[in-house]
Amino acid sequence: MHDFDLLRRLGSGTFGTVYKAKRMSDESIFALKYMHNRIMTGEDLKYALHVEVRALDLLSFSNFFPKLVCMNKDESIRELFYVMEIVDGVALDQYVETSRPTFKQMKLIFAKTLLALEDL
Repeated sequence: MHDFDLLRRLGSGTFGTVYKAKRMSDESIFALKYMHNRIMTGEDLKYALHVEVRALDLLSFSNFFPKLVCMNKDESIRELFYVMEIVDGVALDQYVETSRPTFKQMKLIFAKTLLALEDL
């Protein structure tokens, strides 16, 4: 991640942590997902990475999700991270907690989410 300055943590999951990051060469802002490969080795790591890459490839707008892999000379994974277009906003749970949408508004959000997932 030598060309990126991590600005703040956006979220974390089983396989990685997502940061808001600035590319130092041109100061562009991205979302950078750093994979926790230290918790997995061998076949487990390969399988998890395959699932992650496949999920991103299924997105209809996958050209916005370039995948960058840093590897050692022996092709063992040293660092793995994705650099993605950043979408500003809040997580759905934060929105619900702070905005208290009505049931009708929540149904609309759910319907829009289902329509977005239909393209996967």
